[in-house]
Amino acid sequence: RIAAMTKPYSLDVVPAGEGWTSRPFTPERRPAPGGELLYGRGAVDMKSSIAAMVAAAAEISPDAGTLSFVITGDEEGPAIHGTRALIELIRQRGDTPDLILVGEPTCVARLGDMVKIGRRGSVNVWLTVEGREGHVAYPQRADNPIPRLVAMLAELDALVLDEGTEWFQPSNLEITELQVGNPAHNVIPPRAVARISIRFNDLHSGAELARRVGDIAAKHGGTAEPIISG
Repeated sequence: RIAAMTKPYSLDVVPAGEGWTSRPFTPERRPAPGGELLYGRGAVDMKSSIAAMVAAAAEISPDAGTLSFVITGDEEGPAIHGTRALIELIRQRGDTPDLILVGEPTCVARLGDMVKIGRRGSVNVWLTVEGREGHVAYPQRADNPIPRLVAMLAELDALVLDEGTEWFQPSNLEITELQVGNPAHNVIPPRAVARISIRFNDLHSGAELARRVGDIAAKHGGTAEPIISG
């Protein structure tokens, strides 16, 4: 038996972002050297990839065995109701595939120039520093959480997690969001929040990295709430 696991058909995209010259979710053909290119959000990852897999499957002999496509949603987020739920269902049914191929487009320069043996893990962490609200004219009566959060983020951003391994690139930590929610220019806010995202290789575990971030957060008077998906 053979199984192919892909990423979501319609939901495997992060927000479209800015700078589009056409509607991101309306596919558009444009002239290109040697033919045409299809422009649209997720045209390569994963919509065209899934179309290519289906076309390739049509060339497989019916005698080769059972071929299944696992096309899931909710990957770019908590990833609770997609691949994770399907894996649990497969375990319950005892229907373990002999081979799983994750059809992730990882080409660097040309089609098929890279094959990976696995994926890196992911940890997303909400960082919160509580303070005490007050007027900027009387800072002694307030407790500004922003400097502590900035110091925390500076220490996290300076971390060198590793130099990579034989099979995986170096782990990286990125600051992805900052929130204060302060509508006034002359008020010290009561709270400051940030979010970081870590992609890690086989030198680490999600739990270990979450503990490490939590220790740094506590050092600066903050808290860390991790979401581990690998």
